[in-house]
Amino acid sequence: MYNIGNIQHHTGCYEEAIESYTETLRIEKLVHGEVHKDVAMTLFKLGEVNKSAGYIEDSLRYFEQSLSVERRLSSSPSTDDCAYMARIFNEIGNLHLSRGDVMPMMEAFNESSRLYREAGLDPNNVVVSEHLYALDISCLEAAAAA
Repeated sequence: MYNIGNIQHHTGCYEEAIESYTETLRIEKLVHGEVHKDVAMTLFKLGEVNKSAGYIEDSLRYFEQSLSVERRLSSSPSTDDCAYMARIFNEIGNLHLSRGDVMPMMEAFNESSRLYREAGLDPNNVVVSEHLYALDISCLEAAAAA
């Protein structure tokens, strides 16, 4: 089901991918419980596909749930865990950016950068999907940060 969801997502069949990932998540929770790497990854994929479909609120909710599971999995995260959580924070930052939510956006990007550094990776791995300079029009408090 997970791989079918991947194919559906990559071919633009977002609604079908959401259904496949949702069914995958249901099965994973039955088999593994609420706190498992597979559950975290499927929640992340649900975040990605909902973002692709334009469902920003749902996407944000799934990314936050994925992050919550990741945090519960590791009290002392490995390098891979830090890099994965950095990627989730990066996605959360971009969703807040798309909504014009300046403070949560900056917090998410900062946390993403910190986690990339903690993983021994370049903090420039943070990818901003929109232009920050556009924030000075609608969010004057972001102009200095942008």
